[in-house]
Amino acid sequence: MQAEKSVAAAGHSTLHSCAVPEAPTRWTLLDPLEGSIGMVVSIACVCLPPGYFVSGRFSLPNPEIARQTDIQDRSQLTFLCNLRSILWYNHAGYPCSICQSIAGGLLVIFSNPQPVTKQRKFFYGWVIIGISALGLFFSSPGQTFSVSIFINSYVDGLGWSRSLVSGYYSFATLLAGFALPMVGRMIDRRGHRKLFVLIPCLLGLACLWMSFVSHPLMLFIGFFFLRLLGQGSMSLLPSTLVPQWFLKNRGKALSLMAVGSVVGSAFFPPVNDWLIQRFGAHVGWMVLGFSLFIIMAPLGWFLVKDKPEDIGQKPDGNHSGSPVSEFARHPKVSISDDPWTLRQAMATRAFWIMIFCMVVPSMVNTGITFHIVSMIQTQGFSSSFAAMILSVTAIVQFPLTFVAGYIVDRSRVHHIKAWGFLILLLAMILLLWGRSNGVLLLYAALHGVFCAFDSVSTNVMWPNYYGRKYQGSIRGIAMTAMVIGSALGPLPFGYAFDRFHGYHEILLIMMLFPMLASGLALFAPAPKYPSHS
Repeated sequence: MQAEKSVAAAGHSTLHSCAVPEAPTRWTLLDPLEGSIGMVVSIACVCLPPGYFVSGRFSLPNPEIARQTDIQDRSQLTFLCNLRSILWYNHAGYPCSICQSIAGGLLVIFSNPQPVTKQRKFFYGWVIIGISALGLFFSSPGQTFSVSIFINSYVDGLGWSRSLVSGYYSFATLLAGFALPMVGRMIDRRGHRKLFVLIPCLLGLACLWMSFVSHPLMLFIGFFFLRLLGQGSMSLLPSTLVPQWFLKNRGKALSLMAVGSVVGSAFFPPVNDWLIQRFGAHVGWMVLGFSLFIIMAPLGWFLVKDKPEDIGQKPDGNHSGSPVSEFARHPKVSISDDPWTLRQAMATRAFWIMIFCMVVPSMVNTGITFHIVSMIQTQGFSSSFAAMILSVTAIVQFPLTFVAGYIVDRSRVHHIKAWGFLILLLAMILLLWGRSNGVLLLYAALHGVFCAFDSVSTNVMWPNYYGRKYQGSIRGIAMTAMVIGSALGPLPFGYAFDRFHGYHEILLIMMLFPMLASGLALFAPAPKYPSHS
């Protein structure tokens, strides 16, 4: 379709063109609101003064300038960009007729041309990293490090046993895990942008629900939606979006994205504790809910783009057209952009080993973090010191996340996994036998080291091993495993406390899992894409 035409006015013998280069378009159904606005703006074009040309977000006083104007993307008021593609202008800048304007508006209602234009000087992937980091930050209300600060409010305030609360949390988390593959398939089919609006809104409603909990069944329902939408979906969205935009710089990009999670884990525990101490758990949950409505959902709508190809760019902002095989900057790094399907990925040994390597830290970390306040209090320290331990872990994790991104881009990811689990084992030993502030803070620091490398290596490993195309489906299964692991953590810790009045025995048992995961990770190098495919 020709992008624009200029038709000679009546009585003129020469055609004047203010055309912009043709651009291929992709047609989809617009939202009714966008279409309605597009129709109104089309009709309003008739009222423009002579010599003005509507293009992008601007009224340009000169067709020559319009010729050089570039269409950006849908978030920059797509209906105006659409007008630029479907309306005819004469040399003075007027639409040729009211009929064409109205017809253009009607066409906008049913179409959404997204031109693939020349590449921008600024690579939009860096914006994607920022909004993805914010998404991880706002997954915190559904993460255990945030929820754990509210647990004593239910145990002490409502008189429920720790085993009851732990059991509900574990069972709700388990059910939420089985729903995550559906979210992954939705990402593959619908893209990230709409879900970056819908899921924060639903998570905000779940937080408001938690502010009114007065019955164990209400607590279970609240836990289910917090885990499904917070820990699961709000973590899955950023971790599948950023790899679409980066290949050779994937480790660096994902380490920058992980900052959102680190900042969240440092920010929310003390803030939640302050809100509870000052205003009560009821107000604390409401603050979390409204922050999701006001901040995360609108920014998700305006800033998220699904793929660089949708706006005329390439992964990493690459202009040379280099093949994926040349993207790895180190011979030890394996990067695949083959279209691995979920079925093909599940047929590899590495898939199942890495699934186990996701279950183990999820189970151990969730069990410890969920009961961290109780653990620290049994050793004679306050709940504020427990919150400080979580913050110290995040403070250490923050700078090491960048180091992890640098190393992951240059190392075999399964080797990083193996060493990481040995660090986790050492941290658990310190937690088990530590009786002083210094030893417990050292535990927090080592735990931060493990979390930095585990988070980045996990997010890099899945797209590096299995490509970009079906990351939603593949990561959906992986996230299910992770959520199931987190479901298995709190209950045995709660049961051990009720039975043995401490956590010594359960920590000894849990140490076996990082030892096993460290050995298995060595046998999970990057798989080869099936030749018959």
